[in-house]
Amino acid sequence: MRESRLDDVRRAALACGMSQVLLGPDAWREIVPAAREQGLRRVLIVQDRTVILRAGEHLKELVADRLSAAGLEVSTTVIDEDDPHTTPAHIQSVRDSLRGGTTVIALGSGTVVDIAKRALHEWETETGDRLRLVSVQTANSVCAYTSGMSVVTVDGVKRTLPSRLPDVLVLDTQTLSDAPEEYTLGGVGDNSVAAASFADYRLCDRLGLGWWEPASWELMRPGRDRFLALDPAFSAGADRAETLAVELSACGLAMTLAGESAPLSGLEHVTSHTLDMSAARDGRPIGNHGSQCAVATILSLIAFDLLLSSKEPPIPDLTRLDETDLRDTVRRAFTPVSADDRVWRECWKDYSVKLRSWNEHGDVIASALGSWDVLREDLRRYTVEPARFVAALTAAGHPVRFEEIPSGISTEMARWAFTHARLMRKRTTVSDVLAFAGRWTETFLDEVFEVFETITRPQAGASPRP
Repeated sequence: MRESRLDDVRRAALACGMSQVLLGPDAWREIVPAAREQGLRRVLIVQDRTVILRAGEHLKELVADRLSAAGLEVSTTVIDEDDPHTTPAHIQSVRDSLRGGTTVIALGSGTVVDIAKRALHEWETETGDRLRLVSVQTANSVCAYTSGMSVVTVDGVKRTLPSRLPDVLVLDTQTLSDAPEEYTLGGVGDNSVAAASFADYRLCDRLGLGWWEPASWELMRPGRDRFLALDPAFSAGADRAETLAVELSACGLAMTLAGESAPLSGLEHVTSHTLDMSAARDGRPIGNHGSQCAVATILSLIAFDLLLSSKEPPIPDLTRLDETDLRDTVRRAFTPVSADDRVWRECWKDYSVKLRSWNEHGDVIASALGSWDVLREDLRRYTVEPARFVAALTAAGHPVRFEEIPSGISTEMARWAFTHARLMRKRTTVSDVLAFAGRWTETFLDEVFEVFETITRPQAGASPRP
């Protein structure tokens, strides 16, 4: 692990308001001084029912026993669901457990920490009393641990809402090494999306529909370059837990510096969210989020590559921005994945904001797209050749095809999600530019998936991917 990289992350954490990032094979032992800071004596542990093993011992019991032995008053609130999601009900259950003068310890998955962060944000906004939050990361699965946002499921649709950062992040590399491989591969995937997501982020900025935070790009660029250069530290081995812990922390902090999830959440993320929305309809479990995002990143890169290879600018047809027609498009797209109208109405609430933004910024958009050679040259800085990205995923032992993700996503399911993802969120991605220019067609999507099939197809005689 290069110390300079950890230093970069720690400086960014301090700039965002965190006090410590603790990293090491026994970092969990620092839980007592972290909880006692400012003389606090009460501790509330937020966790779910998942069994978490560290070197064969139960981590939750280790942490609770260590805190109690230090004379701290320890209570626990359990998110009582086998496979919990970040919902308003779970957030409220944690809020109901909060008291002033308490250190809250979020012990568990990205879902657990998202629930805790959002609950504290709501409680502190209402009361004006700030609580101390210590996050114990138990898997290198997502970048939520250092993000000042939480992904919350609202009426069946995933939305990014403000939350708050932990004061202390505990990265115990033994615990992270012992996490299930599926979770770790999800973290590889969540980190990898920087290969395409920054292009969507930059595109929004250039079209006048968002803003660009250079510090986010500078923080992410070194790790992104290492991953694309097939650095073995991202594959199975002694260094992977430490490397991923630091890089996922950088991901979350890059979003926090930007004040939004956009730097690490482009078309690939809304494709994953749309896959989740359709899971029940398709009769499959919700898949690993990071892995879905990584494979969807291949599709995003192909779409960008096809767009940027064209010498003709994608000039939008403003007649395509009729709200009545597009409201019907959203309704038709998402009605099949819900028993009532809540899902498509929630999608329309966000998508209609995007339509208004395009209408309001038409002159800026036209000017940017009118300088097409300049714009596409700029955007190429933030993309990578799709085949190179596939090689990086493969070197890290990560799936590169949807059917390789354990939930069993077919090509048809993936195509449905990728086609309709743009209709669920207010943020612009490359798919919106193509759609409003009349290029997001079945013919275009055929080409995207033909390229995808070619560059991800297992080679004859090659060993199967893990």
